Amino acid sequence: MPNGRVLRYFVTGVGDMPEVGKRYLLFLKADVALGHDYVIICGYELNAGKVVPLEDINDRAAYINMPETAFLRVVKEAIAKSE
Repeated sequence: MPNGRVLRYFVTGVGDMPEVGKRYLLFLKADVALGHDYVIICGYELNAGKVVPLEDINDRAAYINMPETAFLRVVKEAIAKSE
């Protein structure tokens, strides 16, 4: 988190665990039942200018090794359309 707080989640059956010091794009959903907590919907590692999904799910295959700039553009366009 920007304030230095580190949040760690362990999810059984989900791919690689995010590591401190690496860069990620995580999609979160507020969980009203848990108060102010968030649930990670999915995540991507941003590494050496490429994108690597954290889970082995077929619908994310199109993003494997996609250039980071292209991936972030797709995400920003999807956000703009949803607003």
